[in-house]
Amino acid sequence: MSIPGASAKKEFEYFTSHEPEITNLVMDATSFLDKNVARLIAKYVVDNESFGEPAWMKYFNIKVEGPKLPFEPFYQFWHGPDPIDPTLLAYQTHLPPVLVPSRITFVSTNRSFAYNLQALGECAKTPGTAKLPLRFSYSEELRQHEKTTVQSSYWVVMRKNVVARSESYARQKKFIERLNANTNAGYESAPSMIDVATSIFARHASTGEYHFGNNIGQEGCWTYTTCEEERIYPTRTSQVIVGGTSSLGSLDVHSSGYIAPHIGIALMKRFV
Repeated sequence: MSIPGASAKKEFEYFTSHEPEITNLVMDATSFLDKNVARLIAKYVVDNESFGEPAWMKYFNIKVEGPKLPFEPFYQFWHGPDPIDPTLLAYQTHLPPVLVPSRITFVSTNRSFAYNLQALGECAKTPGTAKLPLRFSYSEELRQHEKTTVQSSYWVVMRKNVVARSESYARQKKFIERLNANTNAGYESAPSMIDVATSIFARHASTGEYHFGNNIGQEGCWTYTTCEEERIYPTRTSQVIVGGTSSLGSLDVHSSGYIAPHIGIALMKRFV
């Protein structure tokens, strides 16, 4: 069923709020399917929001190429229990998958570039559906890492909120290690700057939402994630943190050597 114009939004909202009934209807109509497969089909109808090649073109006017989202491993995770709260499903606690490309082509100039944080900053000058495009708050941390390129394309799914706030980076990594051991979730041992920033920029462009934001962001409180990259000082290093996305359109990239309630760590899962 497809209803054009404003009715399409009402249709989507109806499907979203009636997902259990839709699942049962699918099962009734196709008695050979078990409930998990029926739920998968219903969910595909309700929420097909992946940020792939068409979305890059639609929201950023950028041509990208990459692998197809691997169906079986993705949907086993996406429709399985959330690794932290098994009363919920993963799709309820994670942002939709985003394609992280290795190269991008600006359609307006037909120029192609290796994908990195610097290229993402250029892409994001197009606001998409948001009223204001996101940009990086320039810093020494960004300067040190903005030209690190993605070697091969992949998909990434990011949990909507950080975990292990007010913990050291070592304890945050240990949290992820134990979670993976206990649930086979397969999260990255620590998030990369490019994965976090791409997920935040893509979601903002397509929905206007501010994730890992300030006190008016989706989390309702100041939120940063520790990343695997380090800022290099003359005599020491410090972990990079990314977040504090604001309605003024900036995403902060800093570093931190201290423990604070606003600093946690993002859970990222890659699909190749």
